[in-house]
Amino acid sequence: MYRAQYFMSMRRTRKIKRNSGRSPALAHYAVSIPSREDVLDLLRRRATPLAREELSEALGMRSEAELDAFSRRLRAMERDGQILCNRRGCYGLIDKMDMVRGRVVGHADGYGFLIVEAGGDDLYLSAKQMRQVLHGDRVVARVTGVDSRGRKEGAIVEVLERRNETVVGRYVPQGRIAIVVPEDRRINQEVIIARGDEGSARPGQIVVVELITQPSRRTQAVGRVIEVLGEPMAPGIEIEVAIRNFQIPHVWPPDVVTEAATLG
Repeated sequence: MYRAQYFMSMRRTRKIKRNSGRSPALAHYAVSIPSREDVLDLLRRRATPLAREELSEALGMRSEAELDAFSRRLRAMERDGQILCNRRGCYGLIDKMDMVRGRVVGHADGYGFLIVEAGGDDLYLSAKQMRQVLHGDRVVARVTGVDSRGRKEGAIVEVLERRNETVVGRYVPQGRIAIVVPEDRRINQEVIIARGDEGSARPGQIVVVELITQPSRRTQAVGRVIEVLGEPMAPGIEIEVAIRNFQIPHVWPPDVVTEAATLG
């Protein structure tokens, strides 16, 4: 009995030693792979972006299981804005590729700005660039130059996070389709509503639209009506619009409603 316990203890000790120096996040993977910091350190030391195969070889990834887990790690790092994959399929640090991360702030006149996460000057985004994003989206952008007013200009490279799952606006039928014109003036793109997705909305009413498709360089946002708030001049409509625009919780869980009714 004691001998069996001894060998089990030794196996646990060897396992701990093998995993020492690895990221705690490795618990999410079936095999041991380099941590995110290992990847970032390697890219900091290299002058140019590296292909996935070059990263794998440099970090000692060889088995099929290791390569599969490592590919998932790279995708997660890219999704989180830690690294970027360029058009040639090579990974690099955003800062070394003359790119920045930040939040988009829309303007009523169609253009916008990128508030850079790392600090420094904001980037001016033209109306053309703003067609593919909505106010509040988190993106990676490339610095493209300086405009005639001395502002740094940017071009959106990748959208990291979409902030708007719903949009509040005025329902306007237009022939075989309809559009919803957002109430938030920082959102300039109209949302297309296909026939059959208008619900019970009537012309001119204020509605809440769930976005089915986010805007892109080539296409407009597409959505479906999920709630009708009422007529534009109805009492309290401004409050209802503000609650949804600022994503303030307004639907209480059934157990809370039941408890409130009991206490009342």
